[in-house]
Amino acid sequence: MLRLAAVTHAYGDVVSLRGVTLDLQAGEILCLLGPSGCGKTTLLRIIAGLEGNYSGEIRLDGADIRPVPVHERGFGLMFQDYALFPHMSVRQNIAYGLKRRGDKRRDIQRQVDGLLERVGLAGLGARDVAALSGGQKQRVALARSLAPNPRLLMLDEPLGSLDAQLRDQLALELRGLLKEAGIGAIYVTHDRREAFAIADRIAVMHAGCIQQCDSPRQLYHKPANAQVARFLGLRNLFARAENAQALQLAKQARALDSQTQHLLIHPRGISLERPVSAPAVDFSATLLAAVFRGEDWDIRLRLDGDLQLSFSTRELPAQIGEPVRVFVALEAVLALND
Repeated sequence: MLRLAAVTHAYGDVVSLRGVTLDLQAGEILCLLGPSGCGKTTLLRIIAGLEGNYSGEIRLDGADIRPVPVHERGFGLMFQDYALFPHMSVRQNIAYGLKRRGDKRRDIQRQVDGLLERVGLAGLGARDVAALSGGQKQRVALARSLAPNPRLLMLDEPLGSLDAQLRDQLALELRGLLKEAGIGAIYVTHDRREAFAIADRIAVMHAGCIQQCDSPRQLYHKPANAQVARFLGLRNLFARAENAQALQLAKQARALDSQTQHLLIHPRGISLERPVSAPAVDFSATLLAAVFRGEDWDIRLRLDGDLQLSFSTRELPAQIGEPVRVFVALEAVLALND
């Protein structure tokens, strides 16, 4: 549906995008994930047509969209600050784009009623938007974006101003609504939990480049490099020369090559019980720290040999300072470059 090839952009001497190449399938949700300043919002603005000073190519259904004005691209936009009209009711906000398009009054009423139902705001159409909660305002903004049935919906940190609990709830609702509508979406966020909950694929960005674009599962289990692993918060990442015991594990796992710069012992492969189906190495260790997270314990162990590993477990295996036995699956030992 949408294809970007070698898109590059600069603000003066500062390069914000460096040869970005991406594609989006019809009905797919693609997340641009990365820290502030990595270029994800700039890329979104370029696709929307709000920023035209770039090199490279962007094609929609095979056609170059550079000459197409913003209002003729058929894209929907949704932002963190809602951008609702404060002098209009909920219903009037949602109907705005339909009225500008010239839809018939009866059709507008039917579509707005349907959208209010879908976003969980049935019965609130007459309410002043200033009287709504943050979550309700976000639902109105989403309904307004969906009303004209856009070819593509672009969302820039749409849940960023909400508290964590509401953000998690709305992320699941948002994915369901987009899938129900069958609309392709590009979703910008710096929150990996949000990206994992919403996306079909995630493009991790750093310094204007795409570091990796994969499904959430593949991204988590097989990060392409150390930069991706760090941003995903994966623990147990070591420089190649940092720890002899980690290096020995990598040799046993046959994960090393001449280009290897970092070693990742993925937390998913560390356990207090021997894996049933995967080859593993077991160690005696000492429990150094433990933090209860509700359903799990985050623990840190020091193996005999001075390698420290962190992972999560359902049950606390010992008291601080006591010995434990730990197993490391060799398939979870990954060799990474920068």
